[in-house]
Amino acid sequence: MSNKKNDKGKWFHKLHQLQKRMTRMTSHEGHAEEKMAIRKSRIRTLLTQIKGRGKSYLPPIEIEPNLP
Repeated sequence: MSNKKNDKGKWFHKLHQLQKRMTRMTSHEGHAEEKMAIRKSRIRTLLTQIKGRGKSYLPPIEIEPNLP
């Protein structure tokens, strides 16, 4: 996917799928409980992709090495 266009519909779809899996996991015992941490972190990353990082976010400064 290119960086020029961010298709938010795709991210919303993936987020909804993850939310459905999380509710299934909590309602049924033994249903992929070991994947809870992975899914929670993926939900956080999807939310930042949808919402953005906010005004206070400063990207890290890239320092070029001193070349002789």
